Amino acid sequence: MRGARRQDGTQVHLLAAMTAGGQVIAQREVDCKTNEITVFKPLLTPLDLADTVVTFDALHSQTEHARFLAEDKQAHYIAVIKGNHPTLRQELKRLSW
Repeated sequence: MRGARRQDGTQVHLLAAMTAGGQVIAQREVDCKTNEITVFKPLLTPLDLADTVVTFDALHSQTEHARFLAEDKQAHYIAVIKGNHPTLRQELKRLSW
């Protein structure tokens, strides 16, 4: 799909869910008028994620996404927290890792 374009010339943008082994288990197109954040929940809703660990990049480190995974899907997650979340970063630094 790299470099794939529609008939009108716009680029195709997909968000995928993959297993640890690299198998794509779900995939959704990201509309050109939005971003991946709006596709996160619809992509993962049909999947049974109970007691699994979900990882995602910093873009998806959203409170709503964390709640969705933990409360609705009964999943665990590993989130990337960058500098645009200074309060959360400070709280994480205070934990005894």
